[in-house]
Amino acid sequence: MNDPAKKPLILHLALTMGILVFGLVLFVMERQGGLPPGNPELQSAFEIVIPIVVVLSYLAAWFFFQRLLQKAATVESEEQAAVILSAVIVRAALIEGSAFLAGVAFLLTHQPVFLAVMAINLLLMLALLPTPDRIQAHLQRARPN
Repeated sequence: MNDPAKKPLILHLALTMGILVFGLVLFVMERQGGLPPGNPELQSAFEIVIPIVVVLSYLAAWFFFQRLLQKAATVESEEQAAVILSAVIVRAALIEGSAFLAGVAFLLTHQPVFLAVMAINLLLMLALLPTPDRIQAHLQRARPN
């Protein structure tokens, strides 16, 4: 893990695996009847809260990622790797947080729509993998003219 180009990818994959493992555990427990009884009364509240949190977390993830990459484009190369790593961690953590909230909503209500929200978050995390080429492209766009 000494290669600075691989650190963001490894950390992003670790956070992505957290969503995958939590989702699989919930799915298997539901199939085997190992979850405590759900509370359908909470469903209407979560149907409002979850979409709001997901959208806000996506917007915040995009905003903070862009801001940190703008900073990374203007700092010295030694510091640049640390700023890029911070940008990747912040973006992934915000998306992961909304996925975990959807998982908790599933635990409390047993409504499969919340597992679907987790799956969407997982797919987004996979789509946003920070490969070295993608990071370079982001940095090129973030550099001031």
